[in-house]
Amino acid sequence: MPRILATAEYVAGTLHGLDWGQHEGKLLFTHDDVLAFKQAGGYNNDWDMCYLLATLGTARLREWKDTSFAERSSEEWAVLSRVANMEGHGGIEMVREVTPATAQLPYDIIGDIYHGIIGCIRIQALVCHSPRYLPDCRAL
Repeated sequence: MPRILATAEYVAGTLHGLDWGQHEGKLLFTHDDVLAFKQAGGYNNDWDMCYLLATLGTARLREWKDTSFAERSSEEWAVLSRVANMEGHGGIEMVREVTPATAQLPYDIIGDIYHGIIGCIRIQALVCHSPRYLPDCRAL
């Protein structure tokens, strides 16, 4: 799960330059958030979960800032996601229908970021330290 969380944080923080207090140690999402969405169903692989969290995190911090949508907890979003899933349009379809298009990256870019993070982890394991040329890569 750390790779999923790292992908969402990279998209919101690095690509979009958004601030949720990460420099003070605040998390964009937690393990419990991921579990709530996994239990809702419809997110069948890590890319799907990354897409959801990256999009939801971006929308909360930018497009929905200071609105009731931004104030909804992950548990509330997971319930809505579960309902959509039970009605046959959950998962990625729900994300695309409910969140602003401006908060959505192309799905393949999410996959590239996710795999880049996995590569970073593998480099760290092989050389026993952070890669010199990937300064933003951190141990997960």
